[in-house]
Amino acid sequence: MATYLVKSGDNFYNIATRFHGDKSRKAYQNELIALNNGKLNKGATIKLPSSKKDATKKVVKQHTETKPKENVVKESKSKNKCSCCIKNNLLITSNIIYKKGGSMVKKNKKVRKIKAIVLHRTAGGTTAGAVRSKIGTTFYVDGPRGNDGQIFQSFSLLKRTNHIKSSKKYRIAKYDIKSYNSIGIEVIGYAYYKKDDILYKDIQGKPKQPNNTKLSKAYSNGDGIYYWDPLSSKQINSVVCIVKALMKKYSLSKNDILMHELIQGKTSGEGQCVMDAIKAKI
Repeated sequence: MATYLVKSGDNFYNIATRFHGDKSRKAYQNELIALNNGKLNKGATIKLPSSKKDATKKVVKQHTETKPKENVVKESKSKNKCSCCIKNNLLITSNIIYKKGGSMVKKNKKVRKIKAIVLHRTAGGTTAGAVRSKIGTTFYVDGPRGNDGQIFQSFSLLKRTNHIKSSKKYRIAKYDIKSYNSIGIEVIGYAYYKKDDILYKDIQGKPKQPNNTKLSKAYSNGDGIYYWDPLSSKQINSVVCIVKALMKKYSLSKNDILMHELIQGKTSGEGQCVMDAIKAKI
């Protein structure tokens, strides 16, 4: 099997672009990610999938070597086709990463039978900031202040993260849904509230006044009126693909997509603003 020595600046996309040969770039990239379990470290030797005409060499050492001829393979288009697919319990798509510097998200024991998908918002600006906590989700979708639309999968789908509190003193509904039987998706974005007709950013109890801020519609569950950063188009596409892939893998329906604030006491609109943005596409 052909191999390749990973250099600084490499990623799955540009490696696949250079060596996909007669295969489509997307198909080759998906095989490349699966073959290497989503790991790509500088200085490591990775395995390269074969192409139909053996466009790769036995060992590729330099970036300057002749690029294989790139033939475009037309792929069938379907309204219901999702570009995100799950293989070996990893989400495979072009804008996903599996490692994030500074991540402190803690994995736990194996999941049980998955019964739900839970939609979260971070009340923060970037994935890099959101993962600096042991409490987190399996998936993060970055926003315009970071790498817009990029997906970070913190752990294999076989492992669970602590994204829902179990104690009844925190819960308000869906008591059968736990961290061990649900998958959490965290979508990056700030929450806002108004006080004396002035708009403030709601960050850990420290309000700050934002400038030129676009807002979602108002949400209220009796805890005041809150607004959120609207999801960008790239965030919407990423969340839709994650949700569709999870629904297919676990045989879930739209009724199994839950909002975090309807499970436990959270800021109004946290998950509902995500659901409002994606519901027409799932």
